[in-house]
Order: sequence, then structure tokens, then C-alpha cells
Amino acid sequence: MVTVTPDGSTQLVFWRAADGHLAEAWYTGSWNGPTEFPQLGTITSAPAVAVTKDGSTQLVFWEGPAGHLFEAWYAGAWNGPLDITSTYLGGHAILGSAPSVVTTKDGSQLVFWRGTDGHLGEAWYSNGWHGPVDFGTLGSLASAPSATVTADGSTQLVFFQGSDNRLTEDWFTGVWNGPMKFGAISSPPSVAVTPDGSTQLVFYKGSTGHLLESWYAGSWNGPVDWTTTAFSGHGLLTSSPSATVTPDGSTQLVFWQGAGSTLWEGWYAGGGWNGPVDWSASGGPPPPNLCGAPANPWNYNFCGVGTIMSPPSNFCSYFSCIPSFWQSTNGYVEECVDGMYSHSGGVSGSCSSHGGNLRPLNPY
Repeated sequence: MVTVTPDGSTQLVFWRAADGHLAEAWYTGSWNGPTEFPQLGTITSAPAVAVTKDGSTQLVFWEGPAGHLFEAWYAGAWNGPLDITSTYLGGHAILGSAPSVVTTKDGSQLVFWRGTDGHLGEAWYSNGWHGPVDFGTLGSLASAPSATVTADGSTQLVFFQGSDNRLTEDWFTGVWNGPMKFGAISSPPSVAVTPDGSTQLVFYKGSTGHLLESWYAGSWNGPVDWTTTAFSGHGLLTSSPSATVTPDGSTQLVFWQGAGSTLWEGWYAGGGWNGPVDWSASGGPPPPNLCGAPANPWNYNFCGVGTIMSPPSNFCSYFSCIPSFWQSTNGYVEECVDGMYSHSGGVSGSCSSHGGNLRPLNPY
């Protein structure tokens, strides 16, 4: 799933890796990653991602064990995972699909999903968690929903593949409206809206793996087969696409999984489509510079910021730990002069049998 920070500086792409861990790559003028987050456990659905309007926090939701709604969030450091269903929703929010999350300008978080009964479900965070609500009158879902909000906050838009395989929309403008049905689709849709609110963009995978789009700008247009008309048949989709629009409205970004579980992108800017590009080609982006730290799935390094107080349980599978690493855990992780790693950084006597303290290990 893709989102862009409010200042437009960073594209964030999250997915469920083959081992079930949450994974991320991000673009800040060049691609970084991929990075996996094994400390967040195993996720059982595609993740949903959003960024708060002030840019301070990345929010990631997914379907976890027993269909519970889970969340992790990044605000300088990763937090979670948190079982929202059990902790805040009384055990009543049971998901039958991946969730979709969107943030509003007033700071609310809106999370939608397909329930096990095929109904649209929602919970929302606004000074605490509320819901869940079962919208039994808003159509029968055959897919996960895709939600967005207009920039002025006036309208919530939710699209999904209906049980009749037609593109279906519900929308909230103080009251819920819909369902409104359109043509047949063969995958869950992905919706985005331009910052000026003038255009709704809906992308989905066609039956032959082509990228298709329909859009609303006062009236509905499409569908258009961009794989044929813009991409010369290249970059067939093996997953549903994920789309967003940059905050300045200049660029539409669409990501998808291609053959061999590769990450692909096409983007619309300057009046035309660009790509598609296989970002996984030649092994994907170059490995991150860990500044002398051993290769590890968390990209812990010696040139970042912060300290590591609670390393993952398999930390010593990647780093050479001193014998007392898991017995003396009242400090941060540091490298000793002899290259071994201690969990007592900042504590008097740490690394005393290993040549002394060399440097802390950084998480970011």
C-alpha cells in the first residue's frame, strides 16, 4: 500500500513480505529499503497505511489473528503492535478482509473493512476509539474496501468490489449514501482523490492483469486500459493496485505486484503516463548503508539516531552477543571494542570484559 507524506517529500510503500512480516520501501529522491519489521510480528493481510495530516506519525493497520484489527505506528520509533479489537472495541470488530485507513484534517483516523458477513464495517479514532459499526444497508462486499476523504473533509468515499463483481461506491456527507453500482471489475479497487476535490480516481486490475482506471470529474469516465494504451502491454499486474496523489496534485502514483512478486510502478505527471518500472529488477534497490554494522533484517546501523532498548528475540542470530546479553538488559545495545555486543550500554561496567565501550547501535 502506498501513501505520501503531507509535505510531499516521501513516498511510503508497505506490503506483506513472503515470510509474513511487514515490509517497507520509501522514496526520498532515491529509493531506500526494503526493510522488514519482524519485531511487529506476523501480519495475515495486506497492510493499510496513512500518515497524520501534520506528518508526525505513520499509521499501519492490518488483519491479525482471529480477524482482529491490529495497528503499529511510527513516530520517531515504531510502536505496537496493538490489538485494537481486543483492547478498545470489546472484541466486536472481526475483519473478513484487509482494512483501509484514511486520516482527516481534524486528526481523526477512519478504518474500514469487509466484515465476515460481507458488510462494510468501520471503527474510528477521535480522542479515543469508537465503533465498530456494521453498515448492513450499504451493499454486500466481495473485496476489501478502499477509502479516502476529500481534502476539505466534506466527503468520505468508499469503493469496493460488490458480491455481484461490480464496482460499488458508498459515500458519507453527513449521512451515508449508496450503494451506487458501476461496471464489472475483477479485483479490489484502489481510490484516490485529487487535492482540489475535483476528481475521484479508481484503479483496479483487469481480468487479463491490465491496469484499468475509471474516474469521476462531474461525471464518470472510463474504464481505460492503461497497460495497453500507455504501457505497451508491459508490467502485468498479479495483485490489486494501490494508488495515491501527491499533495500538490501534480502526480498520480500507482504501485502493484508483478510476476515473481516484484514491485512495479506507473505514474501520471505532466499530462502523460510514465513507466511502468520494475523496482525489484536487478535485486531491487541497493542495500542500505549500515556503516559497518552486520547485515540484519532491521537495518540497525552505526550512522543513524537513537538507541535500542528492546532488541528482538533473535537479535543474537545476527550480532555477536556477549554471554550475559540477555541477563544484563538494563541499558541500550552497544558494540564493545572487541566487536561483541552488550545490552548494558550506559551502565557502569558495560563491556568491561570486552575492551570497553565502542559505540551504540542505532535503530534508524
